[in-house]
Amino acid sequence: MNKSGAKRRTRAALWLRDFPMWLRALSRSGQPSRPAAANAELDQQAQQRAERLSLLNHIARALSTTLNLDELLEVVYREITAGIAADTFFIALYDPATNEMDFRVQVDRGVREPPVRRSLPNGLISSVITHKQPILIRDLEQEKEYQARVSLWGTMLAPASYLGVPMLIGDEVVGAISVQAYRPNAYGDAEQELLSTIADTVAVAIKNAQLYQEAHQYAQVMHALNQIGQKLTATLNVDEVIALLRRDASDLLQPGNFALALHDETRGDLEMKLYLDHGESKKSFRFDLGSALVSQVIANREPIIAVDYQSECEKRGVKPILRDARAWLGVPLVAREKVLGALMVWDNERAGTLQERDQQVLSTLAAQAAIAIDNARLYGLEHHARQVASLLYEMGQLFSSTLDQQKVVEQISRRCSQVLDVDLVLLRLIEGNNLVLRGSFFRHPEEEIEVTRLLQENPIHVGTGIAGRVAQTGEPAMSGSAPVQSLTLPGFVNFLSQRQWLVVPLKVKEAVIGVLTFITADAARSFSPRDVALAQGIANQAAIALENARLFEAEQSRRAEANALYDLSRALADIPQDLDAILNLVTRHAVESVRITFARVALLDGEEFVWRAAYPVRALEHDLEVGARAPTSALSYCRRALQQNTPVVLHSASPDLGEYERRTLFGDTARTLCLVPLLIGDPAAFTSRSGGSGRALGLLLLGEARRQEREPFGAEKLRLARSIADQAASALHRAELFAELERAYLQTVLALANAVDAKDNYTADHALRLAESATAVGRALGLSPRELLELRYGAILHDIGKIGVSDSILKKPAELDAGEWDQMRQHPKIGAEILIPVARLQGPAEIVRHHHERYDGKGYPDGLVGEAIPLGARILTVVDAFSAIVDKRVYKGARSDEEGVAELQRCAGTQFDPRVVETFLRLLEHGFGSHRKEV
Repeated sequence: MNKSGAKRRTRAALWLRDFPMWLRALSRSGQPSRPAAANAELDQQAQQRAERLSLLNHIARALSTTLNLDELLEVVYREITAGIAADTFFIALYDPATNEMDFRVQVDRGVREPPVRRSLPNGLISSVITHKQPILIRDLEQEKEYQARVSLWGTMLAPASYLGVPMLIGDEVVGAISVQAYRPNAYGDAEQELLSTIADTVAVAIKNAQLYQEAHQYAQVMHALNQIGQKLTATLNVDEVIALLRRDASDLLQPGNFALALHDETRGDLEMKLYLDHGESKKSFRFDLGSALVSQVIANREPIIAVDYQSECEKRGVKPILRDARAWLGVPLVAREKVLGALMVWDNERAGTLQERDQQVLSTLAAQAAIAIDNARLYGLEHHARQVASLLYEMGQLFSSTLDQQKVVEQISRRCSQVLDVDLVLLRLIEGNNLVLRGSFFRHPEEEIEVTRLLQENPIHVGTGIAGRVAQTGEPAMSGSAPVQSLTLPGFVNFLSQRQWLVVPLKVKEAVIGVLTFITADAARSFSPRDVALAQGIANQAAIALENARLFEAEQSRRAEANALYDLSRALADIPQDLDAILNLVTRHAVESVRITFARVALLDGEEFVWRAAYPVRALEHDLEVGARAPTSALSYCRRALQQNTPVVLHSASPDLGEYERRTLFGDTARTLCLVPLLIGDPAAFTSRSGGSGRALGLLLLGEARRQEREPFGAEKLRLARSIADQAASALHRAELFAELERAYLQTVLALANAVDAKDNYTADHALRLAESATAVGRALGLSPRELLELRYGAILHDIGKIGVSDSILKKPAELDAGEWDQMRQHPKIGAEILIPVARLQGPAEIVRHHHERYDGKGYPDGLVGEAIPLGARILTVVDAFSAIVDKRVYKGARSDEEGVAELQRCAGTQFDPRVVETFLRLLEHGFGSHRKEV
């Protein structure tokens, strides 16, 4: 303890010892020798000392209640500011390892700032800590030229008064306490004495709390190490050991930068197997033994603590592999007198933060990890031998028990990686003249991205590249037999030159159906003859399993095709003979059964193709443009498919494909397109479609957005597409025949309508005039084009049922009797029954049946009320009624338009729909024209 601290403690002890004596002296009022003013001053001093002693006692008692550092500092702040007025208050702890101040409490005018660490600058509080002496400034304005610079933070201003004292334990400085005021002369010697005494007491309490906290943390670390050790003891897999260290050990030493490097004796280098930076896992990498600080840890079998990592590397003449590291600690992994590698921790923010205690913890962890890694390696060698035998047996059982080709492919890739302990397995099958990837295993995801890119950019054909030659010759190939540049395609040179590889053929009898490729990132490893024999044995088993699965799936596919075609034929038979319905069904069925991205139908219309249907209507956000037209002369491939009467498979990248044809056929979606002709009868030439026994209807276009090697238009797909197109063409032909029958029936109906016209001269142009007027009203009421067409037909044919009414009734000049009216009221039903057999006249048939209904329900033949009456019938009722009023009939004379308007207004809401009446009269008023004239 220094002299000033001892003096302060001596004075505090004397105050406590003499306090009763002062009180007795003050109570003697009969001593005339002491003036009253002196007594009052003595009394005030005694009272102040009593208050300060009480404050010291209170703080001492409060500090003894907690060993939590943050709670302790809160007590100090609260008690000091209660006894000493302060506008600004600091408690800064000193860290000698980093030469930094840790400002744990910062308060300015009641505003609390978060804790912050600062280097030791040239300031007042830095001077207090550096010189271990108090600083008292009564008036900064008067004394600032003699004082250190005042450091400001936050919103604070330069203080007028300042008092800072060190917290000391002997010669060790724990930190400093500072109070500041914005008025001068706020502090004097008494406040300095008091704050210094408090600071010494607080220093002891802080040190105890820090020691307790360190001990508590150390106990937690040792407990965690014990838990990790138990887990490591139960682990016999190197990868699991590394995963356990990544998960459980990285938080033992802050700030969370943790790495494990293993020594590879075969290659003579180091591999960073585990690399965590601020808790985030980074990619592993290799580096030369001797080129980094960790190499010296391994070579010397001794830990190294680097206060400053970059300086330590420079001093030892090694390359720093951690660019941002400041403080660094490395310890060796030693098991059975053999160095396996090293563990490392580092701090990217500050130098000098790693100490002896951190080395002890890391060394304990390293000893546990080294034993676990060594045991796992020994166990792995023995286990691998047993595993190979077991896996070969399991693969044989699997191949003989399943006919699922995809399952076989997936199992081959995964199991081969285990048997041969490789990082990458590729299974490619021969399809046409190409080697198509059908199964794979990647130990490292980043390699999957790279290999996928390489295979896309460098398609492999039978006879080209390493795999292509193995597929052609049926003989295995492996790295080391010749320079890789002379064996592989240029795009694969860089990738394969850094790895070891083995390629074996997949054979069924003497036929090669594909190849298996094994690749390891371990460039120092070479495949032995035993490895080649093992890989070829696996490939032979796999080839037989794949061939069996292929044959089974082909049979299943043929059955699925038959079922799909049967379902399509049933569906086509069930739907109405409507062209759009047929085409929509065909396109949807083609997408679902052929498993493609989209389907479209283009029908011939003169010298143009018309896109009549698509499914889905939008393929991958691209509009398939139903309704668009394109000249046949601009679509050469479409003409070729029709002329040759065979499906044509077209690729978007074909060099002889014109830009217009590419855009029209592929859009922005498809990569591959299959054009399937729709032909009727004898497949004559495209140019003879208008005559002969065969006729071209158009094309079924099947689009595929996926790559050709993933979803090719193989023989099975083409066969199914052709069958769907044949059924579609047949259905379209049937629809044409049905439409011709409908047209013939419609002509018959119109002939009947003409017969009605012949029976009643009034109806000769009455129906046409009603059709025009009704259509105008329907358009004003917002009917769709289809509804307007039905209304027009209904108006033209509304009296067709009168064909069943005798001429004597139709032409009777007098009123009809009850029996005659009964016959006349039958004509709406008769007319509807005549029209219903024609599909396109079923809508008009409803209008014909109900055009004599009344809005109030008193009409005929069904007595419908209000909105239950079809709107077309309600329109026709109003138009027909107005015509009956203003036109001349055999039984009455013509009346004026004004009378007709008055009659419609009178009967609106009873006989007629008020809304229809209002619309009709508005049109009549604004130039609808005389109803007697043809509109």
